[in-house]
Amino acid sequence: MNRITLYNVGSTCIISDPENIVVEGLLFLLRNLTWDRTLLIVADVLVTSLVLYGFFRTVKDTRSRYMFLGGLLVVAVLQAVTWLFKLPTVSNILTMFYSHAVLIFVILFQSDIRKALVSVGSAVARMRSETKIVEMDYLSEIVEAINRLSLHRIGALIVIERGDMIMKLPEVMGGYDIDAPVNRHLLLAIFQPSSSNSIHDGAVLVRAGRIARAGVMLPLTRTPLPEYFGSRHKAALGITDISDAISLVVSEERGTITLCEAGVLSELRSVEELRAEMVRLLQRTRLPEIPEDQEETDDEG
Repeated sequence: MNRITLYNVGSTCIISDPENIVVEGLLFLLRNLTWDRTLLIVADVLVTSLVLYGFFRTVKDTRSRYMFLGGLLVVAVLQAVTWLFKLPTVSNILTMFYSHAVLIFVILFQSDIRKALVSVGSAVARMRSETKIVEMDYLSEIVEAINRLSLHRIGALIVIERGDMIMKLPEVMGGYDIDAPVNRHLLLAIFQPSSSNSIHDGAVLVRAGRIARAGVMLPLTRTPLPEYFGSRHKAALGITDISDAISLVVSEERGTITLCEAGVLSELRSVEELRAEMVRLLQRTRLPEIPEDQEETDDEG
């Protein structure tokens, strides 16, 4: 007979069968629960549930979700087999796995964790920022340009900065300085497909109501997309995976308009819907200020 003292409860638990220590320990805790301890356990379960819910909301990649669920299933089956057949080697492996579970989790889901942290940081930044009514002039120019590009089925990708400085991200590169007011005619000229126009395949970066850069190369998302989405859509979603920017895409093949924000891709049905979404997403945004000493050198790569 084994005697185990649970100091946090202040009682002594007698385990008659060491092999059933988990079951008997749980029964002992249930018999000695108090109201304050019950509330603590309920709060613990709720917090854990919220964390898991937030994780699954963030993990939109079906492969990542299946990998997580598959890993839990494998561990659960191995643990059950170990308890039933008393396998010491498997038990030792599981013990080593549990001791390094956090590190393994971070390695396997590093991109999803980074995406979640970016979303949380962006949300906090928006909560701390003061409400600012967006100047509608440059938004109207963007919407009108997107409308014309869509009607003529000219491919385009526009990224609008909010809090994060896009060009400071190591995954973003290339492009040419423009530093001009947002103008529909200028946007149409930038995206006009031509052998002499080397920047029409890149992204246009809009910062603080101005076209800051054109021909920018963006990272592609790892999230699986339908086959009819091309590299522009993958790049538009990829930049929102690692920043709080908003990206707009016009499909060259179908002429559709797509908006990407916080790792979510949404096809819009009309220009009016685009305008409404832009106002909704930007009206509480603190537009980034351009430092006076900021200098971005041209990168022809």
